Amino acid sequence: MGSVFKCASRSTPDRSQYDQTTHNEQGVGMTKLRRGRRDFTFGWRFFKHLAKLTPLLLPDLEWAAFFLVATLAASIGNQVVGYFTGNITGYMYLALSETTTTYFWHVFWTGSLLYAAKCILDAIVNFSSWLMYLAFRRNLVTGMHKRYFSNNFYYRINAVDNFGIDNPDQRLTQDIEKMTNLLAISILPPALIGPFVVAYYTYKTYQTAGGLGIGIIYGYFVLGTVVNKLLIAPLAKWGARVEHYEGDFRYKHVTIRDNAEAVALYQAEEFEKAESNRMFKTLLWKQLGFYTWKFPNRFWQQFFDYYGGMLSTTIQFIPIFMLHSYKDKTGGELSMIISQNAFVYIMLVNSFTQMTDVAMSVGQMAGILQRISELLKYYEHDARRGYENGSYECGGGTIPGYVSHNPDSDVLFELQNVTYSLPNDPNYKILDGLNLKVRRGENVIITGPSGAGKSSLLRIIARLWSVDSGIVQHNISSCYVLHLPQTPYFPTGELTLKQQICFPDIVCPNNSARGEDDESNSSRIISILASLKLSFLIERCGGLNSPIDFEWQDILTPGEQQRLSFARVLYHQPVLAILDEATSSVSVDMEKTMYELLKQHNISYISAGHRPTLIDYHSKELRLNGKTGWSVVDLVAQATKDLKM
Repeated sequence: MGSVFKCASRSTPDRSQYDQTTHNEQGVGMTKLRRGRRDFTFGWRFFKHLAKLTPLLLPDLEWAAFFLVATLAASIGNQVVGYFTGNITGYMYLALSETTTTYFWHVFWTGSLLYAAKCILDAIVNFSSWLMYLAFRRNLVTGMHKRYFSNNFYYRINAVDNFGIDNPDQRLTQDIEKMTNLLAISILPPALIGPFVVAYYTYKTYQTAGGLGIGIIYGYFVLGTVVNKLLIAPLAKWGARVEHYEGDFRYKHVTIRDNAEAVALYQAEEFEKAESNRMFKTLLWKQLGFYTWKFPNRFWQQFFDYYGGMLSTTIQFIPIFMLHSYKDKTGGELSMIISQNAFVYIMLVNSFTQMTDVAMSVGQMAGILQRISELLKYYEHDARRGYENGSYECGGGTIPGYVSHNPDSDVLFELQNVTYSLPNDPNYKILDGLNLKVRRGENVIITGPSGAGKSSLLRIIARLWSVDSGIVQHNISSCYVLHLPQTPYFPTGELTLKQQICFPDIVCPNNSARGEDDESNSSRIISILASLKLSFLIERCGGLNSPIDFEWQDILTPGEQQRLSFARVLYHQPVLAILDEATSSVSVDMEKTMYELLKQHNISYISAGHRPTLIDYHSKELRLNGKTGWSVVDLVAQATKDLKM
């Protein structure tokens, strides 16, 4: 970062002549509605949530399904080879007891090949399950992204009403990673093959130990299942709690990072340290609760696994002492039979203990999975609700309070007797009975005291908020409208200068060889930057398409951020630009230049702001009094009247 500033020091002009930092109006205080938090448990609801997510995990016959089948096939092969390797020890006992050298070496080399094959198949199962995890994660993340960024759901859940869903960003990143990892690696491989293994070794056990041997092992499994059910339920609940507080703690440090200068100016280090420690302490207590419940789970899991080995040996008393099945066998043959029977019994016990281990992993996954499914559930609820946004233009949805386009009209949009309030508080009325018509070539400024609802009205126009009553008629598609919010937004990811100016269009990075069209496009961008006194940014970056190693919001002054954001308007040349305090941090002279550029490009605009100088660049003024009242002033007519006087 230091090298960037050194480069800038040689080419950056005096910024003060173009920038002027002021306080932006934050509009009506909108606090996101937060609802009660829920605990998640392991039960029938878990399977209901799993069924809801399955179409996203396996959307079609593609790579995830292929790796699922490949894992199953490799697991079957692994178990078949494992059965033969399990008998090798018995054959070794026989060869050593009978002192048969030739047979011993035959068993040795056969066993060596089988063990090598077993290791290869085990590695294939592991690799295939990891590929399945990657496919699952890709499918689930892209599927959730498709919904998260549809119908402005991301805006509503982060800024208006979170439906009781904490940290949606964590659910889309960490939670999906943990859930798909557990599902693909710890749960599905043993669960897919488990029923076949249990069935086969049940049959083999019945051949030697009869129904009594099967009954003992099955009874052992039933006991383990009952105890597991009692221990897993709180584990799922506490696991979800830990994820919730992990997200809160992480978000706390994200906000400190993003507001480091404000914290430093307030000298709030002690406060932030105390708050961070408090949140971390809460997280530690939740983790302590989780691991307190995990202790009996871990004890039972280990006991169930290890005691199964002793049980498999104990069952040998049935064929030897009760059934006398091997009384005519030699010592070597009996050693071989005992070894092979022990392998069969231990495999049946292990099959059940594996299912118990799977249940433990399911318990850990249950809370995380339900956190993800809950986000999907409320997306579907929000979509059915018909949340108001521009996406309905292409989707054919009907929005209450909005009517379809009339592109032949010279009226860009019209508000007819519109009343609206805070989206999460219908009793907080902001504006009542507003009538406003904006024609092509007409420029409107919205004025009023802080908190009067200027930004709120722009949200209504943008269809981010709904109206309580009245009609909002849009005769222009949202594709031809560009909004500049109060705080300039620069997407992260070390995007090139060209990518930032072309935003929200998608431009491939590091690709400047696009022929004449691209060259002409780049020339236009260079001209735009020059008109806004931002040419030094090209030298700083090394070119429009040159890769950078910084984020734009970290190196630009507030005024430079507003000017670079304004460059997007001149680049896209929309029919209508909506400017919410878009020039509050630039100098008065630069503000004049920016509005003159809009007029030169025949861009109609609506502005919201406090500066008295803004009036000069508009033909109509909408005055809000902060008490739900309003008035419209024809600035052109008023100026003519003043001249006559």
